[in-house]
Parts: sequence; structure tokens; C-alpha cells
Amino acid sequence: MEDLQSGAYKGFCLKETNGEKCPEDKHGSHTVTPLGWRPLTLLDKGMSAQLFLKKKIENNLVSGDQDAFFVADLGDVVQKHWRFKKELPRVKPFYAVKCNSSKEVLQTLAVLGAGFDCASMGEMEMILRMGVPATDIIYANTCKQVSHIKYAAKHGIHRMTFDCENELVKLSTANPHAEMVLRIKTDDSGSWHKLSSKFGAHLQDCENLLKKANSLNIKVIGVSFHFGSVATVTASFSKAIEDAKKVFDIGKKLGHCMKVWDIGGGFPGESNFNPIFEEFAAVIIKSIDQYFPNNHDLELLQNLGDTMLPQLSLKRWLSLQKRRLRKKVLME
Repeated sequence: MEDLQSGAYKGFCLKETNGEKCPEDKHGSHTVTPLGWRPLTLLDKGMSAQLFLKKKIENNLVSGDQDAFFVADLGDVVQKHWRFKKELPRVKPFYAVKCNSSKEVLQTLAVLGAGFDCASMGEMEMILRMGVPATDIIYANTCKQVSHIKYAAKHGIHRMTFDCENELVKLSTANPHAEMVLRIKTDDSGSWHKLSSKFGAHLQDCENLLKKANSLNIKVIGVSFHFGSVATVTASFSKAIEDAKKVFDIGKKLGHCMKVWDIGGGFPGESNFNPIFEEFAAVIIKSIDQYFPNNHDLELLQNLGDTMLPQLSLKRWLSLQKRRLRKKVLME
């Protein structure tokens, strides 16, 4: 509480809630309202979340308030951010807005200096309204609507992903100043929720795509890949980085200014998950040193979603298992 009020986190503007004290104020907590947010309750030192929730429920029962309320530990998001920066100091995290678009989560990450991975016009608009500069946003959708491309261009969001010729043709008229990042397929067989079956260009198709971009006068500035949700095989990152280096070299030979590398996502967010995040980070650092030695001009990005909010990945996995089970029953 004191750190926030003293301005230790740039961008937070807090004010005490006016009017009568909320019931929880009597039990070791303070209700504050960051400007533009819904009221938040910050727990004082010594007050556990479990005890606070127990008293909150008791007070609601006494007052007759039966409305639902949300519980989130934004401190956990902050800790995961710093854990990421500690292990991968050269890599800038870009949070996938579609993972959880709660304003409090987004504002917390913006204050910490994270970038944002947006997949639609609505997500871009949401992030821009928070004051995030366009240079900290990547339009990471390989199948974009033309109106969304034009919106991005109008607001200075030029970095976008692609994996096929059709996207390049759209970009040539909708935003000829775009800076494109070529998404490639990876071996995500070890991930719970796989994405390479839907997204990414095959390695053997990348040269033709880069040539097509040249013919349309479209800049390609880098490469990206993604392992889906909850990757379990650290070695997969090493192979994907090797493939990315091959595409980088092809792009440079064709005259593209290859300077951005988006490592994608897929890291497990739970601290007790095996393999742990630090093991993935060690493989990535080793591969960067091997395939991109002394390349300090390289911009390294990382798509984060489930890493920050791992509960969502579990929900998606359970949903996927239910769909598979339902399909199996119908087939039988």
C-alpha cells in the first residue's frame, strides 16, 4: 500500500474510497480505487487472503448482499513478471490480451512495462485507451480482417504476423507500411493445447513467402513461433530457434531487415509444474547464444498468457478433454 502511494509503480494513481468504510476495512485491509478502475481491496501485512474472504462472506451474509465478487492476486502477476525478467533479461514480454482482458490485469502489466499481443481491433482499442504506445503492441493474428488492419495502421500499429500469401496481398493495400513477422510451424506435440495444426508456415514455404513480400514491397522484419498452451518438452524450443535462424538467414539474403524474433509462448505458469519455467529459460538462452551470437541488435519478444494466468490453460485443457470425450461417445 505504501509503495503504491509513494509512486513506486509509475502509472498507479490511488485514492481512498469516499464515504463510509467498507466492512473489510475493519479487518486489516484498505479499499482503494486506481483512477479508471473498479474499487480494489489491498490486504495489509499479516492479513491472509483466506481470512479476508471468510470475513467478506460473513459480512455479505449479515448485510444480505448476495452479489458475486471477483478474487484475484495481482501480486502474483507482478511476481511472475519479475521472475520472467530475471531469467530472460533480454526478452520483452508481450501479454496475450485474449488470455484475460480484465482491466486490472492489463493495467498492472502496462505499469510493469510489458508489451501487448492483440488479436483484434477491440483488443487494440482497449490497450490504446490505457495509454500504451503503439510501438508496444503487436497485431498477432495471421488471419486479419481488412478493417482491423486499417484501424491498426491509422493508430500506428504496424507490427503484425502472417503465415500465408493471402495476408500479404491484404496488407499491400490496407497497410503498405506494415512491418511483418513471419510465423512458422513448430513441433508442439508435447503441448497440452496445440496450435501448429492451424497456424504457421512450413519451413520449406518460407522462402517463397519472403519473395512474395518483396514483390509486394512489404517489409518483413522477423520470425515468430508458438507452442500453444502448457509446453512440456524443453528441447522443442531449441529446434524451433534453429528453424527461426534458417528463416532469418533466408530473409537477410533476400534483402529483408530481419531484427525481431518472437519466441512465442507455452510456458507453464504453475511454480510446481515439471518442467519448471527456469528450465525452459535455460534452453532458450543457450540456443540464443548458439544461433544468434553477439547479435545485440536483435529484438527478442515473448508471447505470454498462460504463464501469467495459468488457471486459464487448465480450463482450456479440461474443455478440450470434454470435447474429445463427447466426440468419442458420439462415434461409438
